[in-house]
Amino acid sequence: MDDQVARLIHELRRCAGWEDLGGAIAAARELAARDSDAAVAALVSLLEDLDRVDLSDDAGDVGDEVWRTREALRHGLEACGRRSLVPLRSLVTRPPSPSGQVALLVLAKLGDDFAAPIAIDWVSQGVSAALLPLGLLAPPGAVAVLARAIDHAGDDSWTKRLAAHALGAIDTDAALDVLEQLLEDREWFARLGAAEALRELAGDRARRLLERARRDVDPRVVAAAG
Repeated sequence: MDDQVARLIHELRRCAGWEDLGGAIAAARELAARDSDAAVAALVSLLEDLDRVDLSDDAGDVGDEVWRTREALRHGLEACGRRSLVPLRSLVTRPPSPSGQVALLVLAKLGDDFAAPIAIDWVSQGVSAALLPLGLLAPPGAVAVLARAIDHAGDDSWTKRLAAHALGAIDTDAALDVLEQLLEDREWFARLGAAEALRELAGDRARRLLERARRDVDPRVVAAAG
């Protein structure tokens, strides 16, 4: 690792530790702008290192720092573009892990079809972090996979909310069918996800469904529907 890469990695970690997410992201993007294999390798190496942080007795501070570091790394790896594809693919071909989940999202944002079958498999395993990547990639059958994830979620309204955002990224009639069903879910948080997804969509049907969400019994859903 050359001195400049090492300096930027140190700056990224320092900013994440001092609750400066913007500074950490700026350092990660500066690394990406160096257009070197060493910069990509340093970002991926730090991402993997975070999997080994022991959070078993953490009151939250270390966990928050790890989250900020991962967020900065995600932005940096996205900024690296296609240079990051090969090392990130190696992370998602392993069993699901925190670093693999970040890698899957970056690959999805970069439109890498290599990640599509992995996203389907992870969603089928119940990995909620794979829901949005699946929506972004939108391979054939994605809506059906997301609908099954919602059906199997039970009272897990967080999974339903994430699945709603994934369906909003797909934006097809089939996806709208599932979002319409989610507007009737007994959990307000699931209905919130449907309203948030619908608000990002154009088209007459999405607008009609938003009108329904604005009549929801929960004011938080109503607010999200705008």
